[in-house]
Amino acid sequence: MRFTPEEKRKIIQLVQASSQSTAAILRQIQISHSTYYKWLSNYQKKGLDGLVNQNTAPKKYWNSITPDEQRAIIQLTLQDPIKTPAEIAGKFTEQQQSFISASTVYRILNQYDIINDSSIRRLDSRRHLSNVATRVNQIWCTEFIFIKMTGWGYYYLLVLLDDYSRYVVGRKLLTAIQREDVQNLVRKTLSQWRLNSIDLKHHARLLTDNSPHYFTRRLKNYLQDNDLRNVHGNVSNTRLLSFVSQEGHNRKNIIHLFNYHLPAELERQIDWFIQRYHQESHLPTSPPVSPEAVYCDQTESVLTNRKALKADTMARRKRRNLDNRDDSSTQSTES
Repeated sequence: MRFTPEEKRKIIQLVQASSQSTAAILRQIQISHSTYYKWLSNYQKKGLDGLVNQNTAPKKYWNSITPDEQRAIIQLTLQDPIKTPAEIAGKFTEQQQSFISASTVYRILNQYDIINDSSIRRLDSRRHLSNVATRVNQIWCTEFIFIKMTGWGYYYLLVLLDDYSRYVVGRKLLTAIQREDVQNLVRKTLSQWRLNSIDLKHHARLLTDNSPHYFTRRLKNYLQDNDLRNVHGNVSNTRLLSFVSQEGHNRKNIIHLFNYHLPAELERQIDWFIQRYHQESHLPTSPPVSPEAVYCDQTESVLTNRKALKADTMARRKRRNLDNRDDSSTQSTES
């Protein structure tokens, strides 16, 4: 129980005036030695003011987030469990216009035991690849995704990924795999981004695996005619790409979970998936940014806006937490 300052003073006077030992009296009134001697020390230094009860509320830090913000982060995670803490932090910042770091999101999710450990896996690419992209449109990667259509059979999604930004530069949904598909998609992508109409010193290299359908004389001649070079993959390449594209693979599983009865439904789902992947996924870099920001050369503007929002959020958080602490201290003193 909590004693008032007057009750504490009476206890001190009772112990000092009693003929019994201090330990015997404290045992009778059920007060520990450390508590009594703490009261006695404060009373001798400050008098009755030293016996005023101190506020026992949990310590608040100036940059603490509110319980509502914690619940919002948990809700965002439950809505999309495959998101990494960096992606959750980015989405929260965008929706709430209040900055929060990926490490804070990780601590909150870890506290509730809903963290996805596979999302924080890292791999040094230079240990596995001799051809490492250092800018956009330097290396393009090919990837096939097999999707089953109810009553229609299998469809094949051919995707071209920019290796540096992980941005989907081109895609094509196919009913059957033909030898000309990669060539046609590369031609369409070059035309879409107008890369074939400007004089480039180094065009993008095409990173493919060792599947036999890639090794066609027509594709080889087409790449040579357009000043493109083919980079063949190996076991290390495949392992690396699966690690780097972990979030992409997780998001692809969303497409596989649905049954599609019309090709148009599948097209809409693919468009939704790619748009969400471009804007909401974050590359395993520091600081994390989306593939769209990297490919469209918006990294600096994104980081500048994020820095300004962080400064504004920290200022608001500091005012809110310090004001609440001052109010709590005032109420405690008055009581």
